[in-house]
Amino acid sequence: MKDEKLRDRILSNVDRQEVVDLECGLVAIPSYTTEETELAKYILSQMERFDLEASLQEVPLAGGRVSHNVIGRLRGSGGGPSLLLFGHMDHGPILGRKFQSFEGWKREPFKPSV
Repeated sequence: MKDEKLRDRILSNVDRQEVVDLECGLVAIPSYTTEETELAKYILSQMERFDLEASLQEVPLAGGRVSHNVIGRLRGSGGGPSLLLFGHMDHGPILGRKFQSFEGWKREPFKPSV
């Protein structure tokens, strides 16, 4: 019962349209392996909207190129357990966009629809 009340309280503060808009923004940005910077900047801007500490982390690549990760932090009051969430932003093919073919796809992969 206590867990259900907490769940309901949390979910009552979630704006469904805001979640859909965020996901559409994420899907619309191609993020091939080694080409994550544009998506990282978008995620950074979303974190900053919620007053999270956020920064870009440079990822050195072959040939002097650079990509980026994004790091966000929400500080607690201290003394309690920590929670770490992480994921990745890239998608295949690992060799980059010039090796991607959308032939035969019924929808454009970077044009989100609900």
